[in-house]
Amino acid sequence: MTAAPAKSAHGPDLKPPAGGRLDRPDALLSLAQRVRRLAPSHRDPEAYFVEKAEIEHELRRMARAGQ
Repeated sequence: MTAAPAKSAHGPDLKPPAGGRLDRPDALLSLAQRVRRLAPSHRDPEAYFVEKAEIEHELRRMARAGQ
């Protein structure tokens, strides 16, 4: 039995507009929702750490862009 493809933590309403990235308030709200849903899973423990690293990367990118 093969594992199901990993679900994205992003809901359809959190995707950036077709022309580019989310603006800062929308991006922060998106990250807040991702953090709220973040929880370890016994079925895919690695997914927790992958999502955590992606959120951290995005926060650091936003912090650098704001300097």
